[in-house]
Amino acid sequence: MRALLGDAAGLDGNDAKEILDGLAAEMDVSKAELIRTIVTEWLIANAYLPVFTIDEGCTTDGNG
Repeated sequence: MRALLGDAAGLDGNDAKEILDGLAAEMDVSKAELIRTIVTEWLIANAYLPVFTIDEGCTTDGNG
């Protein structure tokens, strides 16, 4: 899988590692947290995870 993703993006594993390290440092999060966020957002965007909607008509404490 790693090789497939590397080939698809035109990057080798070291380039991807450097990019992720740089982004994690820039965003002040761990690399693991960055990867988790990226994967979660991708899964939601591609309808693999449910998106929970907020019912605007619902009355809860502090809303109504």
